[in-house]
Amino acid sequence: MNLYPTNPAAVNAKLCDSIRRDSLDPGAIAVMISGSKLPPPRTGNELLGADFGSAKESSSVKEGKWMGPVLIAQGMKDPLMDASARVKLFENLRSDIAVEPLNGGHCPHVSFFYEVMDL
Repeated sequence: MNLYPTNPAAVNAKLCDSIRRDSLDPGAIAVMISGSKLPPPRTGNELLGADFGSAKESSSVKEGKWMGPVLIAQGMKDPLMDASARVKLFENLRSDIAVEPLNGGHCPHVSFFYEVMDL
């Protein structure tokens, strides 16, 4: 319920059963452990081509670098991180990154989906 601070009513038996059912799908464990097998994720600086630091100057990081405008939707009531600090970090990467603070928790898009779908 801490992950749904604006809609704790969405955390019900049906939602919990759905999450549990998905976790039991064949191959689900392989998806969960794949994070330990994959290379480290690229930093925001690399992916978004920050105005500062090695990502902007590096000739080795070319593919996957987005230099267009970026909109980030951030749940400001995320209990898993300091959302305000995260917003500042993204805004400081480049001048054309806009952050839209949302009145939501860790996955505000999921909360919205379940609300709209009446799940």
